[in-house]
Amino acid sequence: MNPYLAAKAELRNLRKQEAAIKQRIKAIEKTVVLLEPVYSDKGEDVWDRLERLAGCDSGLTRRVRGLFDANPLHLFSPVEVRNLLILDGFDATGRSNFLSEVHQTLRRLVVRGDVEECVTASGKQYRGVQAARSSCAPPVANE
Repeated sequence: MNPYLAAKAELRNLRKQEAAIKQRIKAIEKTVVLLEPVYSDKGEDVWDRLERLAGCDSGLTRRVRGLFDANPLHLFSPVEVRNLLILDGFDATGRSNFLSEVHQTLRRLVVRGDVEECVTASGKQYRGVQAARSSCAPPVANE
């Protein structure tokens, strides 16, 4: 075979391999992006990463958790949580049912063990687990 034709054929073959490698790299990059929230070790909570990536949180979970961290002994109703978030500057505009989002966030925090659900005479209330006792009785003041 003519050296020129052989070089041309080899170049064509290498370009095909290059295209296949580039396509494979793109597929692996997508896989890494999909797996990173679950398997990476960046210190961010897995649930927070999944919520952030799904676009369903906008910092709501972090802000709700912060409310409980700042008020460890206080029991909050979902309505109180919503109202305090808004008073604290959380932008709830454009959300069709912000109270429902607060309820969902509280349920997730209970499942994760970050918040304790207490059934009181006035309905369900929540407090941070660092304040949790064996019952949901209100804290007794030191005498």
